[in-house]
Amino acid sequence: MRRAVAIVLATSVLGLAACAARPPLLDERRVEPYAGLVARFDAAARRDERVVVTPEAGPAVAVGVHELRAPDGAARPVLVMLPGVLSDGTTWRFLAGALVDTFDVVLLDPPGVGTSDRPMPPAGGDALYTPAWLAECAGLALRAWQARQPAPRRLVFVGHSLGGTVVLRLLASPALGARLADVRSEVAGAVLLAPADLALREASPLLTEIRDVPAWKARLGCALGVVQRKTETAVYDGVVGPQAHALAQEACRLSATLCEPCAFAAAQWMLRRFQPTDDRGRPDLAAADRLAAQERAIGVPLLVLWGAQDDTLPLSTSGPLLARLPTAQRVVVDGAKHSLHQEQVARVAAEVRAFVHTLRTRPTAAAP
Repeated sequence: MRRAVAIVLATSVLGLAACAARPPLLDERRVEPYAGLVARFDAAARRDERVVVTPEAGPAVAVGVHELRAPDGAARPVLVMLPGVLSDGTTWRFLAGALVDTFDVVLLDPPGVGTSDRPMPPAGGDALYTPAWLAECAGLALRAWQARQPAPRRLVFVGHSLGGTVVLRLLASPALGARLADVRSEVAGAVLLAPADLALREASPLLTEIRDVPAWKARLGCALGVVQRKTETAVYDGVVGPQAHALAQEACRLSATLCEPCAFAAAQWMLRRFQPTDDRGRPDLAAADRLAAQERAIGVPLLVLWGAQDDTLPLSTSGPLLARLPTAQRVVVDGAKHSLHQEQVARVAAEVRAFVHTLRTRPTAAAP
C-alpha cells in the first residue's frame, strides 16, 4: 500500500515537472565551432572494435575501442581519452575533431556505456565498476590495441572527471603496475580534466541524486518524459553562457543513457564504488586516503585542467589532489564549468598540444 501511494505521489509530481518549459538548446551541427569539429571528427579514418578483456576480478567484458587517424594515415602521438560517468567516447567528439589532424586518437568506452558490455553486480563481484577495475579494463584493452601496432606507441592519457580518477589508478596502483607494466611503460604523460579526487570528502549533490534514485522512479520518469526534460535543464544550467554551449545532442545522449536500465545501473555502481566502503556500505575514507597516497609515486608529467566555474567538482577540491601529485601542473580555464572539453574546446586543445610538445623531448618514464 505504501509503495502504491508513493508511486501515485511520484507520478503526480513528475507529471507536473513534465509540464515545465523546455530550455533553448543548440543543434551542434548548425553552430560553430561545433559543426566544423563534428565534421572533422566524422571525416577521420576510423576503426571501431570491441576488445574482450579478462580482469583479475569479475567476468570477461568487451570494451569498445574507437581509433581515429588523420585521412593521410601518418603515425602521430597517440591520445587515449577516457570519459566521466554517464559518458562514452562520443563525449570527446569536439576535442577529438580539433586534435585529429595532429594526433592519433583512441576513444575508450568504459564498461557500462557505449559499445562496451554492462556486467551487473552482485554476480560480477565487489570489484566491478571501482576505479581500479575500470583502469584494469582500460589497460587490458590498450594492450590489445598496442599488439596490433607495428611497434609500441607512446601514449598520452586524457581523462575527464571519473575518467581522470581511472587514469590516476592506472598510473598509481602497484597491483596494476605489476599486471600492466607493458602498458604503463609506454605512457609519456596525462591530461586530467577536473579529475574526481579518490579521497573526496563531499560528493556532488547532483551525482548523489543520480546514485541514490530508485530504479523504478528512474523508469517512471523516463516513461513520462521527465528525465528528458530535467536533462535538458541540467545541460542548459551546466555550462557558462548557455546560449553558445548548451547542446541538444548532449541532452539527448545523456537522457538516453539515463533511460537505458543497464547503463543507468552501471553508472550508479560507478558512483557507489568510487570510494572503498565499510561493512555498512558507507565511504571508508581511511581506505580511500591510503589508495590516494599511492598517487604520490606517479612519475610521468601531468597537466590538470579545471573549469573556473565548475560546480560539480569545484576548483577548491583540486588543492588536496594536486598536493600529492608532484609532477602535476594546474591550469584554470575561464568560461567553463565541469565539461570544459566541450565548453572551451579551442583552449583545451591548445593546452593539450602544448603539453604533448613538451613531452616529445622527454624519455618515456612509467610510474613505479
